[in-house]
Parts: sequence; structure tokens; C-alpha cells
Amino acid sequence: MKLSFIASALLFAFTVQAIEGPRCSAERKCPEEYPCCSNEGICGTDSYCLDSCNPKSSFRSDSCLPDPICKAGTFTPRIENMIDQVKYPRKSDFTYFGSVEDIDDSLMIKLFPHSMGSTISSTFYIWYGKVSVDFRSSNNQGVVSSFSLVSQVQDEIDFDIHGSNLTTAETNFSFESNVNQNNESKVPISNIDEEWHTYTIDWTEDQIQWLFDNEVVRTLKKVDTWNESLGIYEFPQTPSRIQLSIKPESDIDWNGIEFNDLGYSYVAIDTVEVVCYDPPSYAIKKGNTQISYLYDGDSFLSQNIKLSDRVPWVEDLEEVAYKNIKNIEEIGSKSPISSSLQPSSRSSKPRATRTRNSRTRNVSISSTPTSTTTTSSSTTTKTTLSFTATGFIQDIHTLGSSSSIKNNAISSNPTYFSIFFAMLSLFF
Repeated sequence: MKLSFIASALLFAFTVQAIEGPRCSAERKCPEEYPCCSNEGICGTDSYCLDSCNPKSSFRSDSCLPDPICKAGTFTPRIENMIDQVKYPRKSDFTYFGSVEDIDDSLMIKLFPHSMGSTISSTFYIWYGKVSVDFRSSNNQGVVSSFSLVSQVQDEIDFDIHGSNLTTAETNFSFESNVNQNNESKVPISNIDEEWHTYTIDWTEDQIQWLFDNEVVRTLKKVDTWNESLGIYEFPQTPSRIQLSIKPESDIDWNGIEFNDLGYSYVAIDTVEVVCYDPPSYAIKKGNTQISYLYDGDSFLSQNIKLSDRVPWVEDLEEVAYKNIKNIEEIGSKSPISSSLQPSSRSSKPRATRTRNSRTRNVSISSTPTSTTTTSSSTTTKTTLSFTATGFIQDIHTLGSSSSIKNNAISSNPTYFSIFFAMLSLFF
């Protein structure tokens, strides 16, 4: 009995670990046995071939799984049951990395001291479109509240708010991770931490517009990004996913930040509205039904992207992870370990008042679960939840890494090896 359990636990622990290989970069592609290059610059298999896979540095441009096609609608990101959705993570509209929590009718994305912050990302990609986010930023010095569109080859469009300057926002863009200070422009904004505002990125083949409360604050024309020496437009042009985050500045002084009474800084998200524009007229279509964007060739410009019928997920990898997690859940429910995996309650329930334009709403941080929430592109049930870090889908890259639970919120990654060793202790 003990030996069979140990064998099963070992199989679980190592199954969820993606195989990691050598380093990769723009100058050094991954070898065939470790074909996929993560955006951290590490070659690997399985989960390394998912969302954070960079086709430029991978063994081949199609080593990475294709990007799921654009999904239009009004989304209300809220915490959902992570275990039930691990089997099919692409069926969730968003993933999270770090710590998130519902506070009545919005989502709180948290930054704890000495951490890298937290991010939520869409599981679908946009190849030109309009994205609007109802957002309330942090006012802590040294903290950046960010709304971005980011592609696998590191094309990027940004709306950044620095807590040290609450009267301007930074609008920025980059082409294939090439940072150019001339691409940045500061635009006037106001009351960004006290009131809710709508931030919009409107991205077409010919231009990008940044809007604040539906007013255009910056316009970038593609024709103005021509690089004569390279003979290309250095303009974001590849399918990108939505990312909303809170993160520390590179030179942050942690001692100078005034965190809230619960020990963290945060940004709040209400709704995310997505309008999908038509892909370029020259885009090649592969198959009868197009469900993904696929890089094809050694150039990573828009003309080398196909509309593909290739499935943008790995059923086998997800099925294995799901089955093993369900086994752990069933074992844990019969042991003292299960109690350590449940969200803890808090005695304090701070309340705050927030305004959206002229409307005022009270916000409380819940300490007990009251109901579940439904997230879709069309309708959403507004509820109050306290289950923290059981919602969205944890980035599958983190399935084998370490984690901790703090302040009723999970930090970066789940601890499957910790669970494994804890289970072993039950039998010895």
C-alpha cells in the first residue's frame, strides 16, 4: 500500500514538471529535443510550448502552440475554481500569476513586499482590435499599474501608471522587444487612484490610439515607425494577449512604500471589453475553420502569420495534470493536509468608498464565502467571494514550482512537491 502510494505520488510530482533544457535567445535557438523557448529564455517541452513560448528562439517557428483566436465580448474577471478548470485551461478567459482576490464587484490584483507583483492575462489573442478596461490604479510610490497587449515575439503596447506620478500616464510600444525611449509618451490624467477610469487601446493595421475615459490622448501612425536601415516598420503587428498587472519599479525602495493595513498594494479591475477587428486581407487561411494564429517562416512580421485550424492546446498534458491534481485533492480531503489548502478567514473587514464618475459604491473585503461567480463574454452574476487563488487558471508554467499562501492569497506558484512530501508524512 505504502509503495503503491509512493509510486503514484512520485509519478504525479514528475509528470507535472515540464522538461527543462538549455538557455535560448535571439542568437541561440533551442535544440530539437527541447524545442520551445520560454520568455524567460529557457528551452523545454510540454508547458514551455504554451502561451509564454517565443517562436523566434524556438527550434522552429511552429514549435510553439498557435495562439487562440480573438474572442469578442465584455468580460468580468473574477475568481473561479482552479481545480475544476485545470483540465481545460483554454476554456477560461483569463489566467493569473501571483495573488488575486474578489472584493464585491471587482477584482483585486496584489503586490506584496519584496515580490515581483501579480498579473492576469487573457487566454485568447487579438490580431488588431479595441480593448477597454475599467481600472483603478495603485497610488504607492515605486509601484507600476499596467495595462498591456503583448505578443509571443514581444511586440508590446502599454498603458503604465506610476504611483509616484498620479497626474500622467506613460504610453509606450515596442517592436519585437526592441526598447526605444523615443517610443514613450506621457499623457495627462487625473484622480486615477480615487476614481474608476476606462483605459482603451485601439489597435489597427495603420495606427494605435490610447484613450482615457473615451478621449484620445495619443495616436501613433504606422508610417512613422519606418526603419530605413532595416527596411521594415517597427510597429506592433503580431497577435497579442491582454495583460493587467501590478509590479514594482526596478529601483524600488521597499521601505518607502506605505502598504495598506493588510500588508499589500493593489490595483482593481472591473470589466474588460474586447472588440475584434478583421485580420489583414492578405492573411493566409489554413483549413476550413480558423481557430488560431500560427507563425510560419523565419520572419515574424504580420505577413508570416496564418489563420490556422490547428488546435491551440495540448489535451494530453492538461488531462494528465488534471487527473493527478484530482487524485491529490481526493487524498487531501481525507487528511489534515486539506485544511492547509483552504482559504483562511480574516477577522477584520475593512471598508472603503470608491467612485466611478459621479456614482459611489461601498467595497468590503470578504472573509467568508457566500456564493459562486459566473464569468462569460456576455453575462455575469455579480457576487461576493472570499476564495482567493482558486480562480482563473494558474499559468501552467508554474505547475511544478514552489509557492506559499499569504494573507489569504496564493503567491506566484503552486507547491505540488510540498504536497507530495506532506502526503508521504501521512504514511510514516
